[in-house]
Amino acid sequence: MSDKIMSERKEVLHGKTYKIRPTGSEYSYYITINSQESNGIVKPREIFFNTKCPEHYEHLMAVTRIISAVFRLADDSLFIADELKEIFSPIGGYRKRDKWYNSLYNEIGEVIELYLLEINAINKATLEDKEIENSNALKNMSWSMYELGN
Repeated sequence: MSDKIMSERKEVLHGKTYKIRPTGSEYSYYITINSQESNGIVKPREIFFNTKCPEHYEHLMAVTRIISAVFRLADDSLFIADELKEIFSPIGGYRKRDKWYNSLYNEIGEVIELYLLEINAINKATLEDKEIENSNALKNMSWSMYELGN
């Protein structure tokens, strides 16, 4: 899809708002993702974050602009979710609903991935293939590190 097609923002976009609240945080974070259809293809168009947390507000506004630009320009937005899911907090992550999140941005990546699934921009098979690929890469890396140690 060309840059020109996605540069024209329609008057009304369809989207969804998610509420996340990291375990132990006194603040909630609201993530709104809007999508746009062009030539029969639905793609995420923009993302917005809202929170009353003063420590993260500035960072989230910067991330909003960057991710929205990626949504408009990239043919495959899944990589941005993958990159966010790789962010680790230096103060540790948190467990929520039997799942471990390495950071707030890790959970935001999960939300983007969920939205991509919901608008059929990706499918479960794509995610399963990625998980197998990542698992094999981790096994190979572990084996290589073992060999280095001997």
